[in-house]
Amino acid sequence: MSSPLDRESKSIIENTLLRFIAESYEPAVRHQRVKQGEVNCLLHWRLLAELGVLGLPFEEAVGGLGGASVDVADAVTVLARGLILEPFIEAAVISGGVLALGRNPEQRGQAVAQAIEGASVTAMLGGRPGVPDKLSYRKTLEGYRLSGSLSLIPFAEQADFWLLAAVADDGAQAIFRVPRSETRASVAGYRLMDGRPAADIGFDDTTIPSSAAWLEGDAARGAIDLTCRRAVSAYCADAVGVMALLLEVTGEYLRTRVQFGVTIGRFRQYSTVTQICIWVSSRHRQLHSSLPAVSMPRLPRSKPGFVLPRPRWSSGQRDWLVRRPFRCTGHGGDRRTDRQSLQRKASGPDAADTRLGRPKRGLARRVE
Repeated sequence: MSSPLDRESKSIIENTLLRFIAESYEPAVRHQRVKQGEVNCLLHWRLLAELGVLGLPFEEAVGGLGGASVDVADAVTVLARGLILEPFIEAAVISGGVLALGRNPEQRGQAVAQAIEGASVTAMLGGRPGVPDKLSYRKTLEGYRLSGSLSLIPFAEQADFWLLAAVADDGAQAIFRVPRSETRASVAGYRLMDGRPAADIGFDDTTIPSSAAWLEGDAARGAIDLTCRRAVSAYCADAVGVMALLLEVTGEYLRTRVQFGVTIGRFRQYSTVTQICIWVSSRHRQLHSSLPAVSMPRLPRSKPGFVLPRPRWSSGQRDWLVRRPFRCTGHGGDRRTDRQSLQRKASGPDAADTRLGRPKRGLARRVE
């Protein structure tokens, strides 16, 4: 889990991203952008490139910052505080990892340079384990023919290039890089709940040239496995960043909101305790999932996909992570365990209060 970046470099990156969020993603401004009929999700893309953020997942040898998966996860956690609309995870982390593995050195160098400079945006289509992506290909005299459909692809309409993960009839995998504007496909776009765009895409015997093949065979399978692990780490980091923001907002509310003559934090702590427990658990999952993205070898398997090893917590770590938050603070500040809270719901509040005694004020003092 070691990072190739020193502490000073990481601090500079974090402060840069926090300043970017403060200047470009004030909540009212973001709300106005989302309310528009068509959201420009690349509004600050060039700015992110100028700040060097788009080069974080790439090695220094190709012009990037050489950040490890844990460094990328930390950057995503900071960006999540602004609920950014730009496709950093989809284009820089996921697609960027595949671009850096291209078999043609000249094409690879050009594609990576464009990604780091923010000159082009690439979206990854297909290759997701557990998702019914159905995209097949067959080789012809003209090149390749694609058939199938892909659903819920973020930023597909806004991308300049598509990375298409397809499977042949014999099970061989391949990844193709094609210009979106020059590829014949049916695209049905829509908005997600957070305001970002997505699309369902269909291919019906679409012909692409032989030069579009980016990776084939075992190289394509390995790239998809690595990309999936990086995606898990990045999306976990995104969720952790959002939860940290919610925890901060909730804490401020509990400290300042006055009801019945006292701050609301004196008698409403359940939501904060729940958020703390979820945040701690998710943070550990994020750190764990960032490890195999840089060091875990590809495991042999018959089908594409990936398996994250279960974390090996010691008994003390499990007690601190799972049991202690409920034991020390409890639900509602009364030091009940999770099981006792469920028993209270089943037996009624009067019976539970008789068994557990009067609520304590321990958490209220912590919140204040």
